[in-house]
Amino acid sequence: MIVGKNIYDGQPRDGTVIAKATVDEVNQFRELHAEHVAILRLTDTQLQLDRDAIQECLALFKEHELKTMEFWGRVHQRLRVPYAWDLRIDIVTGDIFVENEDWPYYDQEEYED
Repeated sequence: MIVGKNIYDGQPRDGTVIAKATVDEVNQFRELHAEHVAILRLTDTQLQLDRDAIQECLALFKEHELKTMEFWGRVHQRLRVPYAWDLRIDIVTGDIFVENEDWPYYDQEEYED
């Protein structure tokens, strides 16, 4: 087994802008994000679905996830950053920034007991 460097070693802090998205990337992200929010709202409605409807929804959700993975895979590849880094695009400014759920102003060492 070949041991390489840790993919998180060079990861910037959350909120760090690492690039600008292309106009096409911003538009694609906007569509994917709107679809994601619509799916979340649909799942919150607690609908009673029959087996066929569940299978249809599952197929649509899977299609959405595959489109999302393909989109982010292209962005990560263009930027040459690991796919494990969670990135986000600001649809107003076009900034691509790191977002891994780490609070930007939280220094874990400061708060350890």
